[in-house]
Order: sequence, then C-alpha cells, then structure tokens
Amino acid sequence: MKSRNADRQRGFTLIEVMIAVAISLLIATLAYGFLSSAVTAKDSSDEALVTVNQLETVFQLLATDLHHVVDRELPSTAAGLGSTQAAPAFMGGNSSNRGANFLLGDYVLRFARDGWANPLQQQRSDLQRVGYRWLDGQLWRDYWPERNQPLDVEPAGQRLLIEDLKAIRIRFLPFSAKQVSTESWQEVWPPQGTNAQTATGRTLPAAVEITLTLEEVGDVQRIISLPGV
Repeated sequence: MKSRNADRQRGFTLIEVMIAVAISLLIATLAYGFLSSAVTAKDSSDEALVTVNQLETVFQLLATDLHHVVDRELPSTAAGLGSTQAAPAFMGGNSSNRGANFLLGDYVLRFARDGWANPLQQQRSDLQRVGYRWLDGQLWRDYWPERNQPLDVEPAGQRLLIEDLKAIRIRFLPFSAKQVSTESWQEVWPPQGTNAQTATGRTLPAAVEITLTLEEVGDVQRIISLPGV
C-alpha cells in the first residue's frame, strides 16, 4: 500500500508539461507581439516628430524671408543675357502653371529680401536673393548676396529643408483683393499677362498661401502676410 507522502512527491505527467509549455509559448508570443507593436509605434512616432519639426523649420524660414521681402525689380541684367526686360521683384508658382519664360526653373518662389544678418561685419549688402527650389521630392532654400547678377548664377549657399515632399502648392492674394475668397487667389505671381502693379505701384502680393503634402501627415497649410499689409 502506497503512503500519502509518496503520492505527494509524484511529478507532473507528460501531458501537464506539454500544456505548461504551450501556455508559456502563447504568453511569450503575445508579449513579443505587444513589444514589437510598441517599438513600431515608437519608431513611427519618432519619424512623425522629425517630420513635424522639419515642417516647422520650413514655415519659420518662409515667414522670416517673406516678412523681409523687398519690393524692387531686378535690372534687365538679372533677367538673363541680352534681356531688355527687368525681372519681377517677386516670382512664384507651381511649375505646371508657369510659362516657359517665367525665369524660375525649379523654383517655386524667388525674391530679394533685406535684413540679412551680418554678425561678422563683412563688407556686403544686407540684401539677399532667396529661392525655394522643389526637385525630386526635396525642398531646398538657395541664397545669393544680392548684386543684381543674372538669375542663372549658382547660389552661394544651399540648404535642404525637407525630403519626401509629395506636392507643394502656392497661391498668392493680390493686394487689391476686396476679400479673401477662393476666386481672389492667383496660382502664379506676377499674374500672367500683367506686371502685378496696382495703382499704388506695389508689385508684391498681400499674402502667400503655402500647402505642403507629405505621406505621413497629409496636407499642412500656412498663410503668410507680406510687408505693408
């Protein structure tokens, strides 16, 4: 006859061990899935944060440049060799809407600005020519010291602002617009067939609407007013 102590010391059966192993594997699989999802979510969150920071940098630079834009036409020498026409003070628009002779190339915005900081006290003007260039999904900010040089001169400096930009749309609100409505906005500047000059002689728009489209965040839009508004 077996004692009670012998019954207590009996080990697990094979079936019990297999059930315990199966439960452990299930728990480990679920834990790994949760951990993998958490890591993926964190990576996506980090990428989205980087994109948001890049977007904020783009709009801050645009706002700073546009708040210092100068309403001055570039001499005919700036429009290219042999040109007798002055280049507009402010040019912009999407490439699909511009004429072939719009002097912008891959640039969606091009203008001159003042207030260019000179902390090293260099012998140069405080005027800077700025161009925002969109090419192969990349948005660049190019700049030149303003010397009335032709528009095809290589920039003195370039900065990559953001990549993987699916689309960019820019519209312009004329200074003479009576109200801010869809019909008031222009797709190019100067408006085609005009020199964009009002009765006051102003050649700048009142505001610029910029829409950037990215895969991660969709459309992000800002409206920036120009000096004198």
